[in-house]
Amino acid sequence: MSRMTQRKQTTRASLELLSPAGNTESLRAAVANGADAVYLGLTDFNARRRADNFQPEQLTEVMAFLHMHNVRGYVTVNTLIFPDELPLFTKRLEMIASAGADAVIVQDLSAVALARQIAPTLPVHASTQMTLTEPHGIEQVRALGVSRVILARELTLDQIARVARATESELEVFVHGAICFSYSGQCLASLARGGRSANRGLCAQPCRLEYELFVDGQARNLEDKKHLLSPSDLTTWRRVGELADTGVHAVKIEGRLKSAEYVAAVTSLYRKAIDAASAGVSFQPDPQHLEAVAHVFARNISEGFLGDTDRRKFIDGRSPTRRGLLVGTVVRADDRYVIIEMAREYTGRLKPGDGLAFAPDLADGNCSGGRIYGVDSLSSRQMRLAFAREDLDPRKLSAGMCVWKTDDPAIGKRLRASYTRVEPTRRVGLSARISAQPDTPLSIEFSDEAGHNVRVESDHPLAAALHYPLTLDDARRQLDRLGSTPFALDQVELCGPEGPTGELPVMVPASILNQLRRQGVQSLIEARQNHAKHDIVDRQALANLRANLAFEPSPPITNTYLSILVRTREQSLALCEKGLQLNGKPHLVYADPQDIDNLPPMLDSLRRAGFRTGASTVRILPPDHEVLLDRIIESRPDAVLIRNIGSLGYLRTRLPGIEMVADFSFNIVNDVSGALLLRWGVRRITPGFDLADDAMPLLLEHLPATCLEMPVYYRIPLFHTRYCPKRPSAATK
Repeated sequence: MSRMTQRKQTTRASLELLSPAGNTESLRAAVANGADAVYLGLTDFNARRRADNFQPEQLTEVMAFLHMHNVRGYVTVNTLIFPDELPLFTKRLEMIASAGADAVIVQDLSAVALARQIAPTLPVHASTQMTLTEPHGIEQVRALGVSRVILARELTLDQIARVARATESELEVFVHGAICFSYSGQCLASLARGGRSANRGLCAQPCRLEYELFVDGQARNLEDKKHLLSPSDLTTWRRVGELADTGVHAVKIEGRLKSAEYVAAVTSLYRKAIDAASAGVSFQPDPQHLEAVAHVFARNISEGFLGDTDRRKFIDGRSPTRRGLLVGTVVRADDRYVIIEMAREYTGRLKPGDGLAFAPDLADGNCSGGRIYGVDSLSSRQMRLAFAREDLDPRKLSAGMCVWKTDDPAIGKRLRASYTRVEPTRRVGLSARISAQPDTPLSIEFSDEAGHNVRVESDHPLAAALHYPLTLDDARRQLDRLGSTPFALDQVELCGPEGPTGELPVMVPASILNQLRRQGVQSLIEARQNHAKHDIVDRQALANLRANLAFEPSPPITNTYLSILVRTREQSLALCEKGLQLNGKPHLVYADPQDIDNLPPMLDSLRRAGFRTGASTVRILPPDHEVLLDRIIESRPDAVLIRNIGSLGYLRTRLPGIEMVADFSFNIVNDVSGALLLRWGVRRITPGFDLADDAMPLLLEHLPATCLEMPVYYRIPLFHTRYCPKRPSAATK
């Protein structure tokens, strides 16, 4: 992007692997299997409230564990925050900063402002729930204090590379796990169907349900593919090297609701893929490893928008749930045995103890199954299986049934063994500087690569060495016993009165060196953890922020007017002919054509009819699509209905003074977020639909009523997606 700052490309070696932790066991699995960082949530304010999550009082201990293993910890507080929740949310941020978290992941704009006010050294990452897709929006939130952006999953590799070249912000990309049908942060289906807000951590997964498809009023025969909106799981280990080349800083695994075995298997897979990419060598996983990944959780898989050009792989449509591995089909069954034909794509083996499920077809979720009791090979592709009668009655099975492998105890045992004992998988260099003279205590100064220093001293003076002075080899031998600490011994230096020396003229028992090593390492660990904690600089952050963002109270509203949105030329002409009256003509008419070329004539006809005119931006602004905004500028509207942060960042500098109205897609549900938009030049705000009715008076306690534009008649879009169920071979624009 020529208008934006060019960014130096990130090297492959710096790619960070970020793994999920929904509970303590998953946390250990992530650390043991090579995660560079772990993201986790507390019991409130996080988008995965159905996970076990962590109690707030656990967080200091959790961060100490992660830092002991040289792993970073990011805390998710990535939900929308209602006005009455802001005081508690502020306390949560204080606690997170004091616990030594390496970053907070947020969705709500108010969370960014509060975090910067409370603890300026605490990094803030923008959740994918912010729906950031291009550089202008990223630069806007970077100015607010965001240091990293988790990009929307809908971007291609080429688009990611363009964004990375155009911003100084760190970028993070999802590479594995479940995918939402809608852009994250822009899904209202769960809220509309059952009052459970996905933006508040309570998604009811409506995209996993069965649907009917009507095209031009005619029902389509979907056969066995009725789960039209249920995406396959993202699996992109093949793309890790290409992602590193785009300039992203981190790759992320989804899965805070999944098992520790899942975290172990997937983290290990991507650790190996990243290490291979860093070394510049090709990577092909062991088939057993891929089977383990499929075993722990397997819907259909896809490379999403990162790789698959045929979007039909994005949604298979036959089943929304984990079914295991398809291993074959039933040939025949009798009262004792089941004979199956092995699927050619299945390269593993079946053995006693494995769990199998049988279903009439690939889409049928009504399975019967049990554990294998005995296995006989009849040919290279046919197996005869026996089951305990209490588990499965083979007489209920029929030829042609699909056979799924749902459990493999050996795989589970192997994965659990990987995190039973968690040793640091990466260590930082430890340096020691030893000083001693006869009749003085022995002193050792320890330091790590990050510049933390501690000094320890023996309890008693040392005697002069008659025969065996302390040598460099002696010192290194004792100090190198670092065991399960986060350190690896690097440099050891002996210092006498004249400076560095090869030996010191003192007698030092090994027990003293061992004792000082233990004391020094423990003190250094404590120093590192204390340094990780962020100072709370403003304990009245919410009150002070509200005071800084305060607006004058609203004058009494004496005149109600309508803003009307039209989407076609026919609608705009009909409005002009009707001449609708309500306390005078409508104050403002927004034109929101599907084809941008229709915008100028629509605005011209509205002007001639005497209306004030507005233009609407697209809800999602792709990278390098400023031409859409330039056409709005050329159309000379009186106002612009802004639907994303990128459009706001672009238009506020190129149309200074234009009347900007923030649409519901900004998800504004509290006064601090609303005030931030007003400071950015927005004239009015449509609150997010997630805002509860009883929270509206609280919003108006700190925002003037005249800055709100309330919808009174609106067809609420449940999903906003790049995938088209009608034309699955191509993404929508």
